Amino acid sequence: MPVLIRGYDAAITALLRNLLDNALRHAPRGGMVQIAIRHEQGQAILEVVDNGPGIPAERRQAVFARFHRETSTRGDGYGLGLSIVQRATELHAGSIHLLDSPYGHGLCVRVTMPMEGMRGQSVPDASVRHTLDHALP
Repeated sequence: MPVLIRGYDAAITALLRNLLDNALRHAPRGGMVQIAIRHEQGQAILEVVDNGPGIPAERRQAVFARFHRETSTRGDGYGLGLSIVQRATELHAGSIHLLDSPYGHGLCVRVTMPMEGMRGQSVPDASVRHTLDHALP
């Protein structure tokens, strides 16, 4: 069964781009980034897992603030990535959680959104349908 959500193309694209960019930036050379998409109880679930340094549990809420950058951050970003991901997730009546990676170190970002056509779910009425089990844009 395909995992379908109804939503805003630009927001979903920004969400995917930022999650993948963050994971690739923070994974060590020769490291690992894993993307998983599944559905559970009417929810589309996207997980992006890396084996980078991770984010300490006590700092995880802070990284959603605009312009926030952790002191160990590599790269030249502006500290907007996870803020954008959080906003795109909220726009689609979803939730986002930063979890420990199952690999002992790193981060697992789990985004959950209502699947298209699920009754009683508040999702945007947009003309874009994303089939999340196909190639990313």
